[in-house]
Amino acid sequence: MTIFPSAIQIQSYQSGDDKKISQLFREVYGDAYVYPDIYLPRLIDDYQVTGQWYSALAFYQGCLIGHASLVKDAVHQNHAELALIAVEPDFQGYGIAKSLSSYLCHYAKEQNYKLLTMKQVCSHPKSQYIARNLGFYSTALMLDYVDSPFGLPEPESIVQGILPLKSLPLPKLNWPQPWRNWVDQIRQYVGESLPYAQQVCRRSFTSEPFSIKKSGHRLEITLYNVPSDFLSEVIDFPAGQLVYLKLPACEESLTLCPSLKKGGFRFAGLCPDEHNGWFLLWLRGYQLAPYQFHDRGTQHLYQMELGEY
Repeated sequence: MTIFPSAIQIQSYQSGDDKKISQLFREVYGDAYVYPDIYLPRLIDDYQVTGQWYSALAFYQGCLIGHASLVKDAVHQNHAELALIAVEPDFQGYGIAKSLSSYLCHYAKEQNYKLLTMKQVCSHPKSQYIARNLGFYSTALMLDYVDSPFGLPEPESIVQGILPLKSLPLPKLNWPQPWRNWVDQIRQYVGESLPYAQQVCRRSFTSEPFSIKKSGHRLEITLYNVPSDFLSEVIDFPAGQLVYLKLPACEESLTLCPSLKKGGFRFAGLCPDEHNGWFLLWLRGYQLAPYQFHDRGTQHLYQMELGEY
């Protein structure tokens, strides 16, 4: 089949596209896509109408061949994830995923979004390539994050990319020596601010000291303050559980690095918090596996600690 790229049209979601989107994901991912909502056309339409999703679609000769969406954060409507990317197999390799993503990034800037994130699939290097070309910078590794969307027995790992559209500086901290070159690369991308202002801002918006939730096979624990007594209980948690632990990026958290490493946790990067600050991400209970990353910064992050689990 001869495909003429000039005949590919990119446009926003229109009423009636919901069933076409659901069918596209069945063709690309079968019945194993990690977000089951995509198999329910009614939900797709509801999300578009309420503004929870903003989708871009690619058509060729009237047929839907590609989809991507901005999925808004449930709390902060000016934060969104670039996600739900699918391209019909016969049309892969024509830059459709990149065109859809560029369309959505341009829309986000026009709408004054503050932050876009993107989860890049480790087993699919093209997603890392697209993120890099769009200006996303990789700041964290989420190993064994979800079941494979391609039906593989091993869980899928994720590279988290960020694209700040407003200021999102790192706090100025006394980072551990092994991390400094890696942190310097991120600081050159997002800038740096004083730690005290960041801490006050974060804590003033937070009513609970911590949150815990189970997502699939991973347990996500977020500490908004750093109570050492509770942290010791987290470290003593049964070792067979995959744990994602987030601590506020502050000097107090950095003093706990030796205890965390002794307890089997490994530093996995930095994640933006909900109030223009940052979290340290620590993992425990993941499987070791060989990875090839598109950029040196992500490879460096993996080799610092995660690859020596």
